[in-house]
Amino acid sequence: MTAARPAVELLVGLRPVTAVEPVLRALSRFATLRARDPGLPPPDARIATSTDARGLREALHDDAVPVAVALHDGEEPPAEVAARAAAFLVARRPEAPGIPLLGAPVVAWPEPSIDAAAHPPLPPLVRRRWRRLLGLPDQFVVVLGFDPATPLGDRAVASALATCEAAAVRGRWTLVALALGTPLVTDASTARRLGLRDDCEVAVSAPASAAAAARALALDERRSARLGAAARHVVEQVHDVVPSARAVARRLGILAPERPGNVLHARLAELGTPEGAPAAMRAVAACEPFLSLASVADTTR
Repeated sequence: MTAARPAVELLVGLRPVTAVEPVLRALSRFATLRARDPGLPPPDARIATSTDARGLREALHDDAVPVAVALHDGEEPPAEVAARAAAFLVARRPEAPGIPLLGAPVVAWPEPSIDAAAHPPLPPLVRRRWRRLLGLPDQFVVVLGFDPATPLGDRAVASALATCEAAAVRGRWTLVALALGTPLVTDASTARRLGLRDDCEVAVSAPASAAAAARALALDERRSARLGAAARHVVEQVHDVVPSARAVARRLGILAPERPGNVLHARLAELGTPEGAPAAMRAVAACEPFLSLASVADTTR
């Protein structure tokens, strides 16, 4: 049996901070998110997606349940919110000014952001093996956001970026390509917006020659491997939203200790394995000796 997941109640108003959505999705790893419902038991914590969220004033006076409040860029929270909130959530952008000083602790999430763990990197050798297994050409280059673009539906883009030799990308798929460790060509504007450097994390090219630059990059295995590894590193260090979600959970007092049992169940949940399913039971049984040893170690500290 696993301990019940903490419940986080979401308070929503007329002008929510929509950019906080990736943080909430990542937070669902650690807690169950739910709408406000008086018919349910009290939550363990609350998050208001704006300072005008319905029920926020009442929630701030409930001393038993901490409240975190998301702020718009440059927003000054009302005095009552500043005095009683457990934490504020603000976006952190590469070209934006520093994090504001407010009455409560501030948790900044990267904008733009991505869940890095949901897009594990694939090194060149693994990519080559997958191309052969899938019958893809050895020289497979993906172009998105530049001409001539590779004709791909949205459902196929991540797989294409995970198996290609190199890619030229700008737009909404750029962070996915970086997270997957794809050797990447992009334009100067995208590189600047994401804090990327030419020939360090990406190859910067003029839009008209981006596709040709990606094909040239694919022929240079050593450079491709170096850029792909650096691209993944910058995502983990700068754009990964999970550390911010973990910080929110810690501020709200709902972050369970990172014990092996918790980690195992979290990984099973990421795979979509229902609790009590045969696959989950087999995984727990296989790990039981290690979990028992960890439990003994915890009690003897």
